[in-house]
Amino acid sequence: MTNALCIVGRKGVGKTTLIERLIPELRRRGYRVATVKRPHHAWDFDVAGKDSYRHFHAGAEASVVYGDDAVAVVRRSATPPALEGVIAEHLGDADIVLVEAHKTSALPKIEVYRSGVHPGPLYSGQPEFLAIASDVPLELGIPWLPLDDAGAVADFIAERFPRRITG
Repeated sequence: MTNALCIVGRKGVGKTTLIERLIPELRRRGYRVATVKRPHHAWDFDVAGKDSYRHFHAGAEASVVYGDDAVAVVRRSATPPALEGVIAEHLGDADIVLVEAHKTSALPKIEVYRSGVHPGPLYSGQPEFLAIASDVPLELGIPWLPLDDAGAVADFIAERFPRRITG
């Protein structure tokens, strides 16, 4: 079973906010949490003018920035990497990987839906949708989770994605 869960929904419904609230909630429960986000536009991983930025833009195949409490690695890729490969190669030691967006992937999903922002949810019977987190109760044939209750959403995740036992 995969350790990845996509948090999907249309723009502006609160995907990032939910993930921000889930991370500390899951960590309190002992989970090692990782996240993945793929921007839909060109991006720079670094600050223009900094040494690491200059190294990468000079043509380095990979650039690493590290300090006492964090490591960042950026590698060039000849082809767009597959989400599952990125997770397996870089995040395999996490208990749960929260993936923002990727609504077309085959990975399991929780949809974030906010009434008044869009006319209706994305969910229309897709089997990979496990639940919908919304500001209003919805009866769609999958569990409804209160969007503003990160504890309830974390409970749902913990039931389906148990922590890995290590040691």
